[in-house]
Amino acid sequence: MTSNTSETSRPLREESKATLFGTALVLVMGGLVIAAGAILTVATVMLGDTALQLP
Repeated sequence: MTSNTSETSRPLREESKATLFGTALVLVMGGLVIAAGAILTVATVMLGDTALQLP
């Protein structure tokens, strides 16, 4: 019985590590999107109306 419990707990530990890695990856990607939006907003303010004109 003890060996079955330890076997079932091992995949849970690996899954929790994968879950934490996935969560960290999603947070980093979200931070990059927010940073890109902030950069584009600052560039639009600095360039004025010319930033939104297409060539």
